[in-house]
Parts: sequence; C-alpha cells; structure tokens
Amino acid sequence: MASGVVAKKRFRGWRVVKAGMAIQTVQSALMQQAYGSYSVVLRREFGWSATTLSAAFALNRLESGLLGPLHGWALGRFGVKRVMQGGALILATGLMLFSQLHNRRQFFGFY
Repeated sequence: MASGVVAKKRFRGWRVVKAGMAIQTVQSALMQQAYGSYSVVLRREFGWSATTLSAAFALNRLESGLLGPLHGWALGRFGVKRVMQGGALILATGLMLFSQLHNRRQFFGFY
C-alpha cells in the first residue's frame, strides 16, 4: 500500500431502497390512492355500479396478498434487480392496458 488508504467498496443497497420507494410510490399513487378518481370516471362512462368497482379493488388487494409468497420466492431466486425490473414492466403494461378497457371483463383483468 503506497498511499496507506484502503479503497472502500461502495455500498449499493441504498440505491435499491430508493428505487423500490420510487416504484412503490408510483404504483401506490396510481392504483391505490387515485382509485377513487378512476371509479368516478368509470362509473360515469360505463354506468357500472359501485359494487363492481369495489369488487375489482377488493380482488386487487386479495391478489396482492396471495402473491406475497411467490414474490418472496422470486426475490430469493432471481434477486431484487430482476424482480423490480419485471414488476415495473408488469405495472407499465397493466397501466397501458387499463387505458384501453371497454367492458367489465377487461376491467377486472387489467386492474
């Protein structure tokens, strides 16, 4: 060691945390927190009942809970980066599909 300084390896974990927070914020803002705004527009445009709109939201939350174990397995198997990339791709695809819905079946499938 000529200079007496040991090069430290840079900890990248906080970048993962920041990216996760950003993705979770976007997903939460667009799908959970803004759902009340979507439901007003969907009810007005398609004439759907509050029951239909509430059922879709409830199924979305149920699906999230049921997919938790699969999510944990995928994190262990593929790593955080790949799971986040896949999740971001699925979210973007779902939002694009959501903008093209025309009936209840599509609504439940895309949401």
